[in-house]
Amino acid sequence: MRIARPAVPAALLLLLLLPLFAAACGGRSAPSLAATDVVVVDTAAPPEPELSTFALTLRIPRARLARVLDSLAPRAQEAKRTWSYSENVGFRYAWARSPLDVSFRGDTIHLATGVQYQLQACLRVTDARCWPRVGCGWSDSSFRPPALDGRIALYTRVHLSPSWRLETETRAAGPGFTYDETDRCRMSVARYDATPLLARRIRTAMDSIGMRFDAWVLQQVPLRARAAALWTQAQQPIDLGSGAWLVVAPVAAYAEPVGTDADGALRTSVAIQARPYVVVGPRPTVTAAPTVLPPLRPRDVPDSLHVALPVHADFAALNALLQESFVGDTVESDGRKYVVHAIEAAPAGRRVQLTADVDGFFRGRLVLVGTPVFDPATNRLVMPDLDYTLSTKNLLAKVGDALRHGTFRRRLQETTAWELGPQIDTARTQLTAALNRPVAPGVRVRGGIAQLRFTGVAVEADRVRVQLVADGAATVELDGP
Repeated sequence: MRIARPAVPAALLLLLLLPLFAAACGGRSAPSLAATDVVVVDTAAPPEPELSTFALTLRIPRARLARVLDSLAPRAQEAKRTWSYSENVGFRYAWARSPLDVSFRGDTIHLATGVQYQLQACLRVTDARCWPRVGCGWSDSSFRPPALDGRIALYTRVHLSPSWRLETETRAAGPGFTYDETDRCRMSVARYDATPLLARRIRTAMDSIGMRFDAWVLQQVPLRARAAALWTQAQQPIDLGSGAWLVVAPVAAYAEPVGTDADGALRTSVAIQARPYVVVGPRPTVTAAPTVLPPLRPRDVPDSLHVALPVHADFAALNALLQESFVGDTVESDGRKYVVHAIEAAPAGRRVQLTADVDGFFRGRLVLVGTPVFDPATNRLVMPDLDYTLSTKNLLAKVGDALRHGTFRRRLQETTAWELGPQIDTARTQLTAALNRPVAPGVRVRGGIAQLRFTGVAVEADRVRVQLVADGAATVELDGP
């Protein structure tokens, strides 16, 4: 006995077979994919680089400072024709010093020199008479041997004030003027030692070194004026050429104690901390209000520089390359052929979406997504995980795996590799040039890049930004005295 099977309505059969017929025969009903095919993931940008330090080094060579101090210190003093009195003791004198011996220890300048002196003393009997007169190394005609010997010792402490001024404090080392017992000038009649009277005059004369040195430093080392000019300029974009701009963005300033370097020069460093970055494109607009030079704060100054150095891969350039490579091209996969009519790359969160319209044994839209990854070894931006979206995979499964596992995806992976080497070389060259140039009157920056460090990739509206950090060092030199 035959069992009769229910008949399948012709309309239902047509609906079941239509998708396969359209896919196999190139029918006009092209599969379409919704926007939900692409999963938008985390959009966090790469981390900011560490704070950079621009070290302003102020260095005064010992030989130069010794010449300056020697020129500021009185060389001799003579009062042979007029008597000076201290209570009932009259004295007249002359002295001359040798060249200053200058040495540095930490923040202190030590000054020492030998002195030859002549002294004549007497007891005042009346306002008009001083007797007896005792001469010590004395010569009425000129200052010449025999003379007595003594020593002068001073020190000057140097420091940077919060107001960006190099300040000094000069004092006598111990008594300031010393002499041996054999070089004392004693009056045997009254058993009076007249040498301290001369010592006070020598110390008074040498004390003027401090005031003169302070005035010289303020005139010859205008640190505050130059630092203020540098601070103001650092807040404006610096043209690197070829459409690149360096923005220094200073945030704070520190100073380390004055000291002595390996060559025996007086040295101090002032650090301007900043978050420098490079912008490619039109001159960036600085929206923040300009800040004034902040007070100096004490702190060790590290010798470090970290500049955010972006390198861009534009979607416009990638799309031009994709269209040149694929549009109108016939793709063959497992003996099946189709033609690419349109192809485009666009951002999708932290990933890149590729959309291709094809026609042939299959007509439809293919969507692929991949994560841009920078390869420091080759300086290329690649997408090794470029693959079809889940919806596209489901669609391709209906027509076989020819498209899914064929050559099209592999060709896309090879083509969507941005060559960034020339851009990186240009950016490094431009930044190096910017770190070796005058930046203000009397101020010049010198620096170099030791390495480029990759920190992350960010997908933006019109490009993919590869974030590099240029590590190096930079010093700002002031035209010294």
